[in-house]
Amino acid sequence: SNWQLTLSSGEKGCQPDTEISLVICGDRGESDVYEIKKAKQRLRLFPTATWSSRCGWCGIGELYKLRLQMSESAGDEWFVKEITLEHLTPDFELLRCPVNRWFSRLREPFEVVHEVLLIEHLK
Repeated sequence: SNWQLTLSSGEKGCQPDTEISLVICGDRGESDVYEIKKAKQRLRLFPTATWSSRCGWCGIGELYKLRLQMSESAGDEWFVKEITLEHLTPDFELLRCPVNRWFSRLREPFEVVHEVLLIEHLK
């Protein structure tokens, strides 16, 4: 499959050493781990920033959730607004995942891993 993955930050960006990864889950398996940001990488996801990349996977079946994970460092914080997956081949599905939550050990819900159910919107 050929998809465009877009991730939007909200109130605050992430720390310079934060690691961020994403796994796409289907009813027959999971994708490889997509490393959005590695430790020491200079990619900065500032407030209201958007990160986008093409991705693809095979054999995971019907998509139903995303697993977003941030590194465990105590001081790392990141507010995720939304994740969008856009299928770049017919039927051109658009899967929009509102997240609207902090990934942090300092703020509620004090989690650095979150699973998001996909909400489907067709173009």
